[in-house]
Amino acid sequence: MNEAKSGQLVPAVERRVTVRQWFEAQKNEVARAVPKHIDPERLIRVGLTACVQNPNLLQCSRESLMQAIMQSAQLGLMPDGLLGQAYLIPYGGKAQFQVGYQGLIELATRTDRVAAIIPDVVHQRDKFEWWREVDKDHFLHAAYDGEEDPGPITHGYCIIRRKDGTASVTVLSIRKIEREHMAHSKAKDSGPWKTHKDAMVKKTCILVALKYEPKSTELARVVATEELVAHGIELPDADPAIDTPAVVVKAALDVAAERLGEPAPPPPDCYGCGKPVGSTFISDEQGRPIHEDCLNVLKRAKK
Repeated sequence: MNEAKSGQLVPAVERRVTVRQWFEAQKNEVARAVPKHIDPERLIRVGLTACVQNPNLLQCSRESLMQAIMQSAQLGLMPDGLLGQAYLIPYGGKAQFQVGYQGLIELATRTDRVAAIIPDVVHQRDKFEWWREVDKDHFLHAAYDGEEDPGPITHGYCIIRRKDGTASVTVLSIRKIEREHMAHSKAKDSGPWKTHKDAMVKKTCILVALKYEPKSTELARVVATEELVAHGIELPDADPAIDTPAVVVKAALDVAAERLGEPAPPPPDCYGCGKPVGSTFISDEQGRPIHEDCLNVLKRAKK
C-alpha cells in the first residue's frame, strides 16, 4: 500500500488512518463472524494495534489483513501477540494469520475430551529421561535450576491429559524438529524460529501430539493447515484454516506422519455406520468423522 501522493510516498501514519477507516467499514462483516465471547470492536482494535507494532503489515493488501482478522474471529482467538494465541504475520505482501501454541491449547481444551495440554522444552543441563517399553512409558523431566546457562534445547515434548483420566506424552528431539519442521519454514532465518524458538518447539510438539487425538472440526482444520505450511506445501489464496475439507485434513496428517518416520494412523470409523471412513468423509458438528450419506440420514432422522 505504498500509494503515491503528489509524487511522495504516503507516510505510515496516514496509511494507518486509511487502514483504520477501511476496518471500520468492514465492522459489520466482522461482527457476523465472531463468536459470542469475542467483541468485534476489540478485534478491530487488536488488528490496528498489530499494524502499529509491526508497520510491515501496512504494506500488505487490505484484503489479506481482513482475511487474517476474519480467520481469527471465526476461531475465537485474539491475534494480540500477548496471550500467545495468534499472530498477524506479513509475508510476500500479504498478512497471514498464524496460530500460536497457546491458541492450539485453547482450541484443544474446548473439546469434551482434552483436559489439559502441557508442552515444554528440555535443555542440555536438565535432568531428562524418556523411554518406551511394551507395557509402559518412562518419562522424567526436571529443569536445571543452577546459575549457569541451561544449555541449548535438546528435546521438546507435549503431555496431553484427557478428561477420562488417561494421558500421553509425545517427545521429539530437536534434530527431528529442525529437520522436519523448521527446515520448511518460510521465515526460518528471521522469524519466530529465531526470536521465539522455545514457543515454536512447543507448538511443533503439540501439533504432532494432536494428530492422534479426536479433534473438533475447527481444530482439525487448523492442525491440517499448520502441517501443510510446516512441510513447505503452498496454501491457496482461499481460507484453508476455515474451509479445508476433511479429506485434505487426513492427507496432511498422513504426510506429516510419513515425514516423521511414523506409520500413518489408520482411518477412523464412521460415527454413523461404524465402517472405516477411508478417504471420503466429513466431520459432524462435534468433529466426529462420518460419511456424508450417513450424516444426511441422521439429519433426516432428527427431523
